Amino acid sequence: MKKQNIKKYQSEFELFDRKLKCIFSQEFAFFDTYKSSEVVQNNKKWIDEIKLTSTFQETYFIVIEEKNAPILFSSFHVVKLNAKNLSKNEQSSVTNIVSSLFFMLNKPNLLILGNIFRTESPQFICSNEHHTIAFEIVLKASVLFSKKINPTLLVLKEIPKNEHTFFAIKNNDFSSKIADPTMELNILPEWQTLFDYEQAITRKYAARMQKILAQRENFDCIELNFEQIIELTSETHALYKSTLQDQEIVLNEVNPNYWAGLKNIHQHDFKLFGIFIKSKLVAFYTTFEDAESLELYYVGFDNLANQKHQLYFNILFYGIEMAISSHKKTLKLGRTAWDAKYSLGAVAKPNEIHLKAICLKGKMLDGIISCSKHLAKPQIINRNPFRKNTTLQYSDI
Repeated sequence: MKKQNIKKYQSEFELFDRKLKCIFSQEFAFFDTYKSSEVVQNNKKWIDEIKLTSTFQETYFIVIEEKNAPILFSSFHVVKLNAKNLSKNEQSSVTNIVSSLFFMLNKPNLLILGNIFRTESPQFICSNEHHTIAFEIVLKASVLFSKKINPTLLVLKEIPKNEHTFFAIKNNDFSSKIADPTMELNILPEWQTLFDYEQAITRKYAARMQKILAQRENFDCIELNFEQIIELTSETHALYKSTLQDQEIVLNEVNPNYWAGLKNIHQHDFKLFGIFIKSKLVAFYTTFEDAESLELYYVGFDNLANQKHQLYFNILFYGIEMAISSHKKTLKLGRTAWDAKYSLGAVAKPNEIHLKAICLKGKMLDGIISCSKHLAKPQIINRNPFRKNTTLQYSDI
């Protein structure tokens, strides 16, 4: 897909006997023309976060109108895929050869609906009146726009599962694939402190936990305010980049100002904690919070300090401790380091992505991605740390 110079583009279509207008723009100021609409007023944080991520990736903004009134907002992000994105996967030698040749001869692009940096962020916002048909509307708009700019693949992710979405995806010739699961730990209401969690796990895992927590004597963990986040921008970004190197697939990277931007938008609902050894930042982790759950978001750490002081496992235990103290029902632990999170008692929540090949190259890329270990169904590791008398049973979740 060649980079398009689409300042503004619109197309009309009919769906469910409704006449709709789909408008696309590469300029965020386009959204500002709708700032007085009820949909925007009720979703200001979502709008601001889309604006934030558009500062470091190619973005198309979408508005659907009915009778000249906006009813739905969304965005597409363009990701330029290369061999490095899949290079860390344990693929067969044949697949590696085919993959290398494909990327040598092509410059594939993915057109991804919604925010690629937030699994918990809605892919679109809409009026209450159109909520039940919103997915079908945005799917139709996605296919129309794909034909305009001709990406290699159109990608949908974090789509709610129901009868409407199932048939809409199937009828539009998308291929559905198992993606990385989201790891989650249910928090029991009787847990009031981290000690209560420790009492719920077996002696083997409790001993391991105590050994990890003993390392806290060697560092300090501090929540950073907005000014401190800005002051430590280069340090947090360097730690983020260091940790990113160990991930199997990296579609895109956030810029150094991302954390400060999130703090400015979400205020108390977003937190960044720094881990310091002798006043030097050696790790950080971020969280999102809502009424029922705590999400452990991006983390970053110095690899040598992590090996010496078990920083990553301490971050996971900080997440458990925070979820318990804030009386959450669930701790969301993201999609990486499955083995570590299974050992805490987390379970895998399945995810799917849906791909539509727009051209012959897209069909070839779809096949390469299908062979990727990254999209293989993860092996469920039977690593239940809980005692038999614990009301939270591993198989019950």
